[in-house]
This record gives sequence, C-alpha cells and structure tokens, in this order.
Amino acid sequence: MCRIRGTKVRRDLFGLMVVLLAAWGAEGLLARSAALAQAPAPPQAAPDDSPIARPESSQTDPFGEDAPDENAPKAKDNEITPPPMAPEIGLPAIKEEGTYACRSPKHRRELLKQFGGTRATERAAAAALYWLAKHQMPDGSWSLEKFQKMCTDKSCTGVGSIESLSAATGLGLLPFLAAGQTQATNGPFQRKVAAGVYWLLNHQKRDGDLSADAASQMYSHAIATIALCEDYGMTKDKPVGVAAQMAVNFIVAAQNQKTGGWRYHPGEEGDTSVLGWQMQALHAAQEAGLTVKPAALDGAKNFLASCQPAEHVGWFCYQPEAGATPPMTAVGLLASQDLKMDRTDPVILGGSALLLANQPQAENRNIYYWYYATQALHNLAGKESEFTSNKNWDTWNRKIRKLLVETQAREGCAAGSWDPDKPNKDAWGPYGGRIMQTSLSCLTLEIYYRHLPAALPEKP
Repeated sequence: MCRIRGTKVRRDLFGLMVVLLAAWGAEGLLARSAALAQAPAPPQAAPDDSPIARPESSQTDPFGEDAPDENAPKAKDNEITPPPMAPEIGLPAIKEEGTYACRSPKHRRELLKQFGGTRATERAAAAALYWLAKHQMPDGSWSLEKFQKMCTDKSCTGVGSIESLSAATGLGLLPFLAAGQTQATNGPFQRKVAAGVYWLLNHQKRDGDLSADAASQMYSHAIATIALCEDYGMTKDKPVGVAAQMAVNFIVAAQNQKTGGWRYHPGEEGDTSVLGWQMQALHAAQEAGLTVKPAALDGAKNFLASCQPAEHVGWFCYQPEAGATPPMTAVGLLASQDLKMDRTDPVILGGSALLLANQPQAENRNIYYWYYATQALHNLAGKESEFTSNKNWDTWNRKIRKLLVETQAREGCAAGSWDPDKPNKDAWGPYGGRIMQTSLSCLTLEIYYRHLPAALPEKP
C-alpha cells in the first residue's frame, strides 16, 4: 500500500474532504458512508512517542528557541518589578504582520521576555502539549471522560463528570494553536492538529452547530468554534474558513434577541459564563477576518450592562440581580475588552481592581477564573495608567506562573498535565476533569504570545 507523502498532498486531500463536508453537510456526509469508504482516510492520531522531557537550562525548548532563563538574576517573587518594555520589539509592527504573528518563532522569545514568560513556563507548556498529544483519541477527538483509554499507567486520575467531545476537542486543539502548531505547519504535532480539526469538521451539522449533541450545547459549540476560527486565522485554509463562518452564524442565530445573552441552548435568556465563551469565539472570528453581525455585538453589550450592580462599576454577576463575583468579573471584563471598550473606561478600571484584589492562591484553585483574569490583565499590560500598570501585571503574572509550574504533574503517564483534585480540588475540576484543567492551565502559560495586548501602545 502506498504512503502519501508531502504536506501539500495531505492538505489537498484534507481540503477535498472538507469541501465535500461543506457541500453535503455533516449529516449528508455520514449518510454517504459508501462513498467515504473510497476516500482517503483522515490523519490518524496514534500516540506520540516523544518523551515528556524537561530540558536542562543549557538546552533549548522543544520548539527551537530559548526562553528567558528562570535562574538569571531577578527580583524575588514577592517584589514588584515591571517587565521591561523593549522598544525594539515594536508591538504595533508585529500586529501589522498579522493577528497571529505573535505566535511565530520570529517574535515568541522577545514576547516571553517582555511580558514575563520564563524557561520554566515554556517547559511546562511543552510538557502539557506532549501530554495532550498522547491522550488524543484514535479518531482525532479528545474526551473529558474517556481519555484514560490512552494512558500507560494509572496516574492520570480526574476524569470529567460530564462529556462533550466537541468541547474536549476544542480544548485539546487550542494549546497547540497558541504554540503556533497547525495542520499547515511542519512541526511535531502537525498530524495531531490535522486529526482534531478534521474531527470537528466531520461532526458539524448543516446549520453550523459544532456541539456534537453535547448536553451544554452552546458551551461546547463556542469552544469548538474558537478552535476553528483560530485555525483559519493562522492557516487561511478555505474549507476550515467555511466551517468556521457557519459556526459563527450559528452563535449569532442562537442569541436571545431580547436580552442579548446566550445560555445552554439557543434562544435562552443568557448568563455571563456562557456569553464569555461566545464572545471569545466572535472575537476570534473577527481576528480571522470572518463576518460577525454588529447587532450581535450590540446585544452582548446590553446583556453585560444588565449584569453589573449599580453600586460596583466594572463588577459582573452570573445573571441580572445576582451577586457579583471575581470569576464572573473576569469573564465580563475580557468580553468588554473583546467589544473594544477603552482601557480607561470606568468598567475596565473597576473590574481590573477587583481582580487585582483577588490574586491567585494555591489554597483556592480556580483555573476557570485564572484563565479569564490572566487574559484580561495581560490586555492591560504595557501602558501605564492609574489602575492598569506593568506592576499590576507583573504581580499577577509572578503568582500565576509559579502556581501552575509547581503544581504540574511530573511523574508517570500524567507528567505534563494538571490534576483537577490535587494538591487540592479545583473549583471546576470535577466537571471538565484533567483535560480541561490541563488545557486551560497550558493556555494560561502561553499568554505571553498567544495574543498581543488588546490596547497596544501607539506606533512611533
């Protein structure tokens, strides 16, 4: 049997399958099983044999570039020292190269240096990618409940209490995309990403729904949509773009027209948590050059406004009339930033002040909160104001990176992952399990180059 070689050929075959998918719809494609039997098989997701290595300080990281040395002289973790703003980097110039130019090796090292990434954070992120690669299912998906089928020992405890193959697959793909790894990139995870993207495309319904019949439909759909939008933004693979636009259209159609919110199923009144994932998807769509109806964004603004208590500007609650919390404030703050709210707006200032008053703590694990808050505060790094300063970002960053690096599993099959139950139980760990815990932890450690800050300094 011949083995097809060459990235171009593989991409052509991959593209052919997705063109058929776009033309027939997922249901139609599945109904044509006889025809598919003659088509090229999708990329397989066999476990990767690469070891989960933690290189010594003299070695380079798995992606070919050195991260800043964790052992170099620096302030202690309890000291506040702003990360240096290196004018030679030229953040606006990087943005002009493309939305995802920040993820390329060309800029990654300097962005790590500027925003506080270290050799230790890069080792941890690389180890997480190897763990995720090893726990991808043979069909290209990831599973919150059944990932242990790919384990080599019993160290990977912490299965999720719910199942959503589409959400798990989106969560599995996003850390690779953040590291600049796509199906079009010659890298160690090219086949893994291709298999995951193919699975999502092959499970999209005719109306654009990517949830694959998960119970929490809009959560699952949004997470999968973020992955497809980012993949399209990085590769400009036209069939992926078609599927991503269909998914975005589904989000817009599912919005409650009265409240402007989203909840578990299309048309429901809404909550801030579900809205947060939809806004990440719509923002990723805009960044990728896809179409988002302005009315959907206006509706989201209205819903967010309804979830702010009058006595605390910038604080957000789960639903109108509920009490404000730091996690929901982190979600609302990031969504407001995605909606282009100015960094000096009282909502941004009030919300960021609440996050800074609730720093990451080992005894109060909440990766959901940390994931959102880290993005929101990183968006404010790099330009001084009364409340949004480099010192604020540096203080938060030192705490979150230390917590995540120190709590990552280092032994057995679990090495490179994060346990949702140990050293103490995460607030959301029982639901998404080790897959979600590892994905969000890895994405948090990739913050330095995953996105540029929302509000960049003026180009000189």
